[in-house]
Amino acid sequence: MEGIFVTGEIPRQNDFEDTGGRFFLDAACTQADPLTDDQALFFDAADGLVVLLGCGHAGVVNTLEYVRHLTGGRPIHMIAGGCTC
Repeated sequence: MEGIFVTGEIPRQNDFEDTGGRFFLDAACTQADPLTDDQALFFDAADGLVVLLGCGHAGVVNTLEYVRHLTGGRPIHMIAGGCTC
């Protein structure tokens, strides 16, 4: 949709943000799932960017830093979403 953007995969730049738990790719729990498919939506509003998090497994700081990178440093006005998976 015009004016609404998706981050795609979010780089994990900060080592202090955890992926949010122990998730696995297989039923035997032998292959850890790094949750690299985490992404967010964002759009520009009058006062700055509005960022809508999905689960936020990449970390809020990583997500916001990446959104600012994608938008050339636009200020962030509001953050919403995330889950308690």
